[in-house]
Formats: sequence, C-alpha cells, structure tokens
Amino acid sequence: MRIKNNISLFSILAVAISMSGCDLSDEEKEKLNDAQIDLEQLADQIIITYPANNTIITDSNITVRADIPSAANAQEVTLYVDGVEVSKDIDGAPWELSWPTYYTADGMPHTLLLKTLTGGGNEVRNNQQYQVTVATEANKALAFKDGLNGLQLTDVNSLIVDYSAFLGATKYQVSYSHNGEEIEVDSVTDNVELLELNVGEYVVRYRAIKEYSQLTTLTGPWSEPATIEILPTDLPTIHQPKISRSESGYDVEISWDNLGESDSHTVFFEDSSTPNNISSFEVTNQASVVFSDISAGNHKVWLKRTNSLGHDSLLSDPIEVNVGVFHKRFGGSGDDRAKHVLSTRLGEYLLLASTTSKGDSQGDDWIFKLDEQGEMVWEYLHQNTGSPKFRELQELSNGNVVAFGSSGNWPNQTGLVVLLNPDGTKKWEKEYSKSNFDRLAIKGIAEREGIMYMLSEGRICTTEGSSTSCKVQPPQVESINLENGAINSSVQLSNLNNGLWDGVSSFSSTSSGDFLLSFSVEKSDCLDYWGCSGAGIAIVNTLGEIEEQWNSVGSSSFLNGRYAAESPLGGFVLSGQKEMGDGIPLALFDSNGTYTGTYTFSGAYSNQKEYIAFNDKGLMYQLVEKSYVDWPILISIDTTGNSQERMVLSNLKRDSAYPAALDATLDGGLVLLFTENQDGYNNPDIVIVKIAGLD
Repeated sequence: MRIKNNISLFSILAVAISMSGCDLSDEEKEKLNDAQIDLEQLADQIIITYPANNTIITDSNITVRADIPSAANAQEVTLYVDGVEVSKDIDGAPWELSWPTYYTADGMPHTLLLKTLTGGGNEVRNNQQYQVTVATEANKALAFKDGLNGLQLTDVNSLIVDYSAFLGATKYQVSYSHNGEEIEVDSVTDNVELLELNVGEYVVRYRAIKEYSQLTTLTGPWSEPATIEILPTDLPTIHQPKISRSESGYDVEISWDNLGESDSHTVFFEDSSTPNNISSFEVTNQASVVFSDISAGNHKVWLKRTNSLGHDSLLSDPIEVNVGVFHKRFGGSGDDRAKHVLSTRLGEYLLLASTTSKGDSQGDDWIFKLDEQGEMVWEYLHQNTGSPKFRELQELSNGNVVAFGSSGNWPNQTGLVVLLNPDGTKKWEKEYSKSNFDRLAIKGIAEREGIMYMLSEGRICTTEGSSTSCKVQPPQVESINLENGAINSSVQLSNLNNGLWDGVSSFSSTSSGDFLLSFSVEKSDCLDYWGCSGAGIAIVNTLGEIEEQWNSVGSSSFLNGRYAAESPLGGFVLSGQKEMGDGIPLALFDSNGTYTGTYTFSGAYSNQKEYIAFNDKGLMYQLVEKSYVDWPILISIDTTGNSQERMVLSNLKRDSAYPAALDATLDGGLVLLFTENQDGYNNPDIVIVKIAGLD
C-alpha cells in the first residue's frame, strides 16, 4: 500500500497521543485503524481503465482514463510514467489525462502510476501494477513537410525546414549531419533555417521537447530522417580549345562560359609526355586560361567550377587536347589515293593526292593544305584530260607551292609544272618539251638563293616493228622564271662513271648550295638481269658538274634508288628497294658524299618512295610494310644504320592501309600519309596522321 496522508485525522490523533505520552484507548485505536483501512481500500479501487495493462501503444498521444470512487471526493489526479509526472487532471470526473506517449516511444515497457488527491487532503497512489509498451512508431506525429525528403538543390547554402508541430511542445531540436559531422539547432517554432550547407547529402531529423515543470523536461525521440542533397554547382560549357604555335611549342587556350561573376575555376592539365603528372591552376575573375609552350601530343584537361558560395562542381569529363597531333581522313565516294605530304615552313601541311571523287572517272590531281590541327585551309583541283599528272610537291621560300610531273600519254609525254600562290590559287601552269627528246618528265624541283631549279629527264625512243624502246638520257638542271615558268638557263649532266642513267627519283638542294640527286642506274651491255641495275647518288653544282657520285651496280644491295636526303648532322642517305620482302636498303655517306656502308631493314618492303624523315638528332624514320604484320610500321635508323621498329600503325584498318609518304614537322614530330580503304568498300581514302616526336 502506498498512502501519503498529509493532514488526515489519523495523523492528528497519532501526533496528539504521542505528545501526551498516553496510550491510545480502544476506541481511538479503532478509529485509527478504520482510517488506515479506508485509504488502503481507496488505493485498491483507483484503477486505469484505458489503456489496458500490458498493451502496446502506437499513437503519439493517448488519453489515460481512470476510475476513482466518488466517496474519495477526488480533487485532482496526476499521471506518472516511470516515476515522472507527465499529466494532471483537475477537472473532476470523468478522469482523463492526456499522455504524450511520443516522449517514451522507445519500444520498451513503461510503468504507469496515478496519484489522487482526496477531498480530505490525502494523496493516494493506486496499488495496481500497471505497465504498457510504447512502440517506436509512436513518434509518427513528427514529420517534415511534404517535398523535403529527397529534395535536391543547387547553388544554395541555406534552407528553411518546415516540420509538424507537436502538441504541448515548448521547443524543438533539429539535427542535420553531413560527412560525419552533426549540427544541432533549437527552435521554438515549427521551422528552422539550416545554414552553411555545402555540397553533399544531409540527413535531417528533429525531436520535440516539453519543459513540463522546473524540474522535469520531457525529450522525445528523433523523427524519421529526411534526406536532402546539395548538388554540385553546374559546370559551364567548355569551348573548343584554341591551339597556336609558340616559340618553343604550342599555346593552348581553354575557355568556358562564365556562369557567375564571383566564380572561380580550377583547371587540371595532364601532359602526355609525363603521364599521371597532373598540374592544377586556379583561375579567378576570368573564363579562360592559356597554357604556354606545350609540347605536341595527346594531352588532357579537366575543369572544376567553384561558385560564390564555395560549392564545387563535379570535375568535367576529360577534354582531349590534341596539340599538334591528329588523325584525319579525306576523300569521297570514288577512289582517292595519297601521293605526297610536306610540312611547311609555317608548320602547316601540304598534301598531294589523286581523286575520282572530285574529278572525272580517270582521276585528277588534288592538292590541299591543312593547318597545324589538320583542318583544311584550302584545296586546289587540277583537272586535265587523262590520268593524274603530278608526282610530288615542293614549297618555295616565298610560300608558293609547286606541283610537278608529266602531262599527256606515254607516247607523247611532256613535262608539267603548276605554280600555286600561298593561298592555293593558280599562278601559272606550263608544259615542257624538247625537240631532241621524244618524251620528257619533270623529276624534281629545288630552290637555291631564291631561284627555282627544275630537273627534267628526257627519253629517246626507237621503234622496230610494233615494239618501241626508250633510253633515258642524262637529266637537265634548269632555272625557271617564277613569274611565267620560262626556262632561264639549262645544263645537261654528264654520263655516270660505270653505268647509264635509268631514271632520277629525287632532286633537292644541299646546305652547301649544291644539288642532291638519287637515281636508278643500269649497267651497259649487261647479260645478268640481277647485276645490271642499282641505285645511285650524285652531288651536282649549279653548273651541272657532278662533284661526287656513287652507285651500286654490280652488287645485290639495291635494285633501284628511290630517295636521297641530307642529314641535319651532315652527310647523306640513300634509300631504295630490293626484291619485295628482301628488305629495304639504306646507304650512308659522309658530308663529302663518300660512301660509308649499306644497311638493310630485313623482311620489309614498301609501296611508297621510301621517303626519309629526320629529327634534330639525326635519327631517321621510314614507313615500311612486312608480310607478317597487318599494319604499316614506322621504323627508326640511327646514324650507324641500326634500325628499330618504333610504332605499328594499328589505328589504321587492318590489311587495307598503305604507306605513301612521311615528313618531319616543325615541332619535332612526324606527319605520316596513307591510302586506306573505306569501311565496307574497296574505295580508298587519304589518311594523314600527325604524331609527336618519339625521341
């Protein structure tokens, strides 16, 4: 029995008797005992009628109903939960006490106790052992306003969060956590402002608090969480990189749209020459950045934006910045075949090709210029009767472009030269023939001290019955008037030491002001086919005098000569052919033109002219083919003739790409020219590949 009697008759009698020192009479003892019995009965009679004992409560608020005998003349009833006062009813019967079960919504059992103040001033607590379980879902009265959970925002760093008020709560506590950090704020209203939000996901909860009395504060469990996300700020549109030549490489400008005046940006740059070495650059108050003196190669750039709130964007996808490198295809529905490529003095590229896509069914000559990034600058189509005419291009120091070859059919062949202005328009076109030759072709153009020289080669033919045979004559070196193509002077070269001229294949000027020729040579009155032909090289002055000459007649090292060039380190090289598959020979000469040896890249062959390109260290490059490799191969040859495979061009089409030419570029790279079949068709296109320097 739990009875508290502050001013009862029982208490007065007991105190009075104790003070008098007298023993209680039997009547007094009976009255005292009756009072005790009455309060005990009252404690037994005070019961909770709702909720039922040992039930599970899921509501956030319930009304506890009590049954109290009317004889108690109850003045008030107080509800205690786990010994803590939570509610009081002073309105009289029926006795109903509002219990905010939310504050104990922990899924655990809780003890309920009623304290009744009777009309006699006694406080009586019920004897009934009473408990209920409050489920965790009893916190359901707490909820955020619709639309908060799953909300995604951009470019904001604060947010007003509205939530449902809880009856009787005196304040609320709101928690929002982000990246392991939790922040709690208090509010006395049904909303609160979350501040200093950063990019990422936030989990938001709140709970109600009731300051029931000076001694008692009820704190409820957290609401179900709501998740909001501050999205990364938007990335601006990134423009196409602008690339231009610089003094020692390329300048690359990366630019983008400016989305906000106070934005800052971070640009990340990976140089392909040092993979995984990424540099970062902070950019403020502008929407572009220039990287200077970048080497040629396939570089990568990323951009990140930071807005005025300090929010970062996602990192952009990598932007491929192909600086001075490219892979381009040109052609149409017809046959388009690559012939020759030149790197110009300004770092652009000149191409010569034949085309039936643009010309007639027999084909025409197609000349076009590309800029540093492989975009077409201009094109010139030389339309003439018959098949294409030109064999090579040459650029003059004034920017003029010369195409040369032959015109007409084989029985009446004449030389042909076209001079184009730097913008690709035709300046003049001229055919050349000589009365002492039956056929004439232009085999080379060279420039010396601003004067253009032309090397022409004539043939004298004889006919016996239905058979016509022609003998190649010693070539002629002629100076040409650049205004109209007229021949100003002409000298014919002398015969070779131990053989006959059998066709000049290249003609160029040397650093000393002479001319360098490569040719094929034939031994006179030769009965053995394999020993009758070879390759040759000659150094000729402007007077037509052969100062140095060498040929391979009598040896098996060369079947013919195809190309001669001067090394940037001094000395000369001669390339040619053997029988297909026997290898590609290369003869080396010192700076005086003295032969020093022949080296062969074995197992290879080529359908091109065996052009040679140099880097500034004297390393030589050639494009070759091998019978057991499905793609063209780029090889390098050092100054002692040792060769090495450097690159298999497997980014071309398998078994359908054929080398045409190559050249060294102004930035130390290489430009490679191919004829390559189209997808699903045998129609060939022109493919040009620009790569960065390999050494």
